[in-house]
Amino acid sequence: MRLKDFEDDIEAKIVERGWDYYRAGNVANLKKQGEGLYRAVVEGTERYRVEVTLSGDYIADSVCSCPYDQGEICKHQVAVFYALRDKTDDISDQAGKGESGTSLPELLNKADREVLERVLLDMAEKDDLVCKRLEMLLSKKTLENEMKDCRALIRNAINSHGGRRGFVEYRSVRGALSGAALVAERAETYKKKGAYFRAFTLALGILQEMMRLVAMADDSDGMIGDYIGFSIDAMTSSLEGLGREERESVYKTLLKECRHARYDVFDDSRFDLLRMLVDLADTPRKRKEVEQSIDYLLEQEKRSDTSSRFAEERLALMRYELILRSGDVESSERYLLVNLHFSDFREIAIRKAVSKKDYAGAEELCRQGEAQDKLRGYPGLINKWKNHRAVIYRETGRRDEWRELVREFAVDGSMEAYRDYRGSFSAEEWLGVRDQFLSEMNKRRGSFMIYPEVLLEEERYDLLLDYVRAEPGRVVKYGEKLCEHEPEVVDTVFREYIKQQAREADNRSKYRRVAYLLKSYSSMVGKEKASELRDRLMEEYPRRPAMLDELRKVK
Repeated sequence: MRLKDFEDDIEAKIVERGWDYYRAGNVANLKKQGEGLYRAVVEGTERYRVEVTLSGDYIADSVCSCPYDQGEICKHQVAVFYALRDKTDDISDQAGKGESGTSLPELLNKADREVLERVLLDMAEKDDLVCKRLEMLLSKKTLENEMKDCRALIRNAINSHGGRRGFVEYRSVRGALSGAALVAERAETYKKKGAYFRAFTLALGILQEMMRLVAMADDSDGMIGDYIGFSIDAMTSSLEGLGREERESVYKTLLKECRHARYDVFDDSRFDLLRMLVDLADTPRKRKEVEQSIDYLLEQEKRSDTSSRFAEERLALMRYELILRSGDVESSERYLLVNLHFSDFREIAIRKAVSKKDYAGAEELCRQGEAQDKLRGYPGLINKWKNHRAVIYRETGRRDEWRELVREFAVDGSMEAYRDYRGSFSAEEWLGVRDQFLSEMNKRRGSFMIYPEVLLEEERYDLLLDYVRAEPGRVVKYGEKLCEHEPEVVDTVFREYIKQQAREADNRSKYRRVAYLLKSYSSMVGKEKASELRDRLMEEYPRRPAMLDELRKVK
């Protein structure tokens, strides 16, 4: 949409609210960040960041950090559009520079210490988060005391944004995370300075508090999940930098932590903690302790009403890795075999058999897997075992069996398999089997997406035309090639498709789609026919001003 008349493309009430925001002076810090890229902050019930990309006079893209999800454009974006339209020429090209063109770091370097102290104290008095951030950056405390302060900071932010019974609504989640954001920043600072144990401890504290928060908040945007992910990443990346005594302390902490009830519902984080424990289990005693924890959690998982096969498999894989690390080959083989009902274990067993050139054993494992997963209704796993069989047949020179499987993959929608299958025949042989193969592809739903591409490669334009008649929307992609052979048929199919889309269009986005189709039609069959169709549509829908506006743009 164009900046000069964007109001035509946006819901009236959103335009009105955006205008009110702009007129009230709620757009702040509008700056040019690069070629066509602008950023601003809009003050409302919260502070929201808006980013707009301009391409000439057109708004190419626009995003806002607010939770509005009732349409593509919110009032905050509209407010920034107004600011851009009125002030584009005056926007600073140098973000972060003052009127003199001097950067902020340069200004701070030249500033008087007393002035800076007064500014910081004034900011701290007006904003509690600024005050807390300064205290965290400047104070030196024991890890225990710092951890207490960090927990208090996180919890205070959560509590101050909680509603009835402490539940944090969707729109309040960002504010509830403000304390966690400061602690995360602190953890990152420690990690950069090489204080890995402190970084790990703060990250674990964030994780614990986020597990508490996610159970009583609407995290539709996944922001709490992002902090959980940050915590796990920060903890994992800190392990390598720990000293011997620190590793021992972390190991003991994680051994206890992974059994905590806070992870019963959201168990992905528990698996991440166990993964760290497996990496830390570098002695027989520790491996035994971790095995016991895994066995305990496996038993809990099996007893649970919400037992997850995936969770059981992840735990069993960690148990298997610990047995491998112990060097007990016999136990590891036994454990592998009793867990073949899990797909990852079966795949490990197949690969081990192939590496030993035990192809008969590997094939039997594949066939057992296919039979097992057919009963369970897992088509993806069935294909996995068939793929392994195809590799075995190729390795052992069983050409006919390999060809039959590859044909099956091709008919199910694999372009690579189609090329492999075709390549297994001579040119003369291929002509003898091609028609039957294409007929089978046309009947199978799985090959729907690659079928027209195969027809192009085979130069079967007659069948491709039949396909486009049945799926007129595909004329946009394949019409140009088909015009070389049946231009009149393509003209008819495309024309009728555009008419159908125009009848069904009921908003600006769909009107643009009709205009786009007209442009494609013009380049395919000529401007004269496209202009004639455009004029007919304008006559047919005189009471759709937005559609008429879009159609007039088609030259």
